[in-house]
Amino acid sequence: DVLMIIDNDGIILDCRYPLTEDLHFNTLNHVGKLLYDCINEQIKEIFKTSVEKVKHNKTSSDFEYSLDMINEVHFYEARIIPLRENQIMMIIRNMTENKRIEKALRDSEERYKMLNEDLERRVTDRTNELRHAYKELEAFSYSVSHDLRTPLRAIDGYSQIISEEYS
Repeated sequence: DVLMIIDNDGIILDCRYPLTEDLHFNTLNHVGKLLYDCINEQIKEIFKTSVEKVKHNKTSSDFEYSLDMINEVHFYEARIIPLRENQIMMIIRNMTENKRIEKALRDSEERYKMLNEDLERRVTDRTNELRHAYKELEAFSYSVSHDLRTPLRAIDGYSQIISEEYS
């Protein structure tokens, strides 16, 4: 995170951020310089507008912005807070990794939804196939039991005749 204090004229009074943070400032030593000379051209206007809003309304302002880099887009979240009569604090957080994770989560949820829909469709198809097979089996067993009644009666009749004659 970057923590920056500026005065009402936009002069940086204090600036702290990790050396590893890639926030695309134009200079390394910011104290005493005009904020708008130290930030990327792509975002100057949004910062100017937000700082003026905070100075005028005396309330904080939150916004997100992105910077187009050579191979990718970086995302940031900024909060501008009025401090004293003539000082404003800015907190800037690199949200690029969070955005990547959110996108991966959305993609994963979409894939899960598609897989779930596919599974439900397959279950419905298999259930319909089983119902059809059950009906065919039921018709077959009815047909077999009906077709075997007459021969079984004949066998039963012959067996009773044989049983009576030889008992």
